[in-house]
Amino acid sequence: MNYFQARISIETAYYFNYLKKIYQDETTDYITQAFVIAKAIDEISGINSWEKIISDNSIKIENTNFEEKDLRLRIQITPQLEETIKYYKSYLPQFIGTRSITLGVTLKFILKAVILLRKNPDFLNSTSQNIEEIFEIYEQKILDYIAPANHSQFIQLFTELKTESIRK
Repeated sequence: MNYFQARISIETAYYFNYLKKIYQDETTDYITQAFVIAKAIDEISGINSWEKIISDNSIKIENTNFEEKDLRLRIQITPQLEETIKYYKSYLPQFIGTRSITLGVTLKFILKAVILLRKNPDFLNSTSQNIEEIFEIYEQKILDYIAPANHSQFIQLFTELKTESIRK
């Protein structure tokens, strides 16, 4: 077991405590900081597109009475968990537009994602549905401008475009 150390923001500390309370309510066992991180990573493992999570500001931070010691994590975690956190540390910057992020920021986005998904399980799916609706509206508008002889070719190409964009 290695010690994992990171400085975290007040926002991250809030997310951490918020999730710890949720996990504590779900079990009778004592919840450790390492457990919160491990469970959060398990819950977000299926997320591929982080833009909506990163840009969301809907979580209201209520309690900011954290001491300095609350803003420093030093916990024992498995090497696998540490590698997973480092993976997200290198993976998430592409969605933010930066070259790198700190371990604290990495944890912030992981914890934030869990909270958003628990509050609204369809949080990420709502974007796909909106994109599909937009495509349908514009497909018909564009068809009105295309010569009837080219309709089938356009529909085939537009279908490929929809499939490709929804997959990402």
